[in-house]
Amino acid sequence: MFICNSCNNGTGNQKVSLKSASIVNGCQTIVTLKEAYDENTLKDDVFIPIRIIETCDFDLRAKITEYLNSQSEIKDSYFLANNSFVRSLQEELLEDGFFLERLANEYSYKRNLGKIAEYPKDKILNLEKTIQIYVAFYQNEYAAIAKRGKNELFNRELVDEFIASITT
Repeated sequence: MFICNSCNNGTGNQKVSLKSASIVNGCQTIVTLKEAYDENTLKDDVFIPIRIIETCDFDLRAKITEYLNSQSEIKDSYFLANNSFVRSLQEELLEDGFFLERLANEYSYKRNLGKIAEYPKDKILNLEKTIQIYVAFYQNEYAAIAKRGKNELFNRELVDEFIASITT
């Protein structure tokens, strides 16, 4: 299954164009198909049924990902990265000259596509590390957890409490 911001279905030619697409519950299938393609063993008559959900609502996308991805555990940090508050914080920080990297390699990926300006290394903030430092300094009740390790820190019940008080 794919989730995307927009979908353009070419009727009759069995092609579809997706913008900002993510694979949900089908990554192993895609990897297997790619390997078969690379090895020239993929047949032309192979058809895979797919479902495409078109939405720009990031909260809905996160819920779809959570509830339909039954084969692999999804890290709590994924849901944090796609939280609407964190997305807004990223936009606010851009205005202040910082890039909040919500996902691994997001800065490099967007920079290579020309979607964002170049930022010095000290202006690129890793989301998980930023929250870990924030909690260690400003959330005395959870400072020990932040210093011990981030796995406990990104528990979905706790993380909403932490991000609620963060500002640019």
